[in-house]
Amino acid sequence: MFLQVKANLKEVDNASSKIYEKLVPIVGNEKAFIVELVIIETCTNIVKHGCTMENNRIDIKVDIKQRDIEITISDSGKPFNPLKRKLPDLSRIEEFKDGGMGIYLIRSLAKKVSYKYVEGKNQLEMLL
Repeated sequence: MFLQVKANLKEVDNASSKIYEKLVPIVGNEKAFIVELVIIETCTNIVKHGCTMENNRIDIKVDIKQRDIEITISDSGKPFNPLKRKLPDLSRIEEFKDGGMGIYLIRSLAKKVSYKYVEGKNQLEMLL
């Protein structure tokens, strides 16, 4: 499944809902919810911090591989490797104000996360 959306929160919400609805009959509610959550968190960060021009697009690709789901999200925003971001210390609530919870959530839910910057695009690959 492949979707290309404008880099705005409404488009991200609509796309993640479509993906959830298509996945539920195949993988069940819980796994579909996790996929939707990961997509929303990743794309929200892209919209808020990466894609500053209105015409930017986000590509979302979801592939089902046996029991796993591969998600690839790419954008043409400024380069940002979320794997280099220090994860917040969950015992120190004051660290939450600096952000990073979305990245923490993604890295906690995924079996594998990789990042690369290729041909002017951020590309985040996640295996759930």
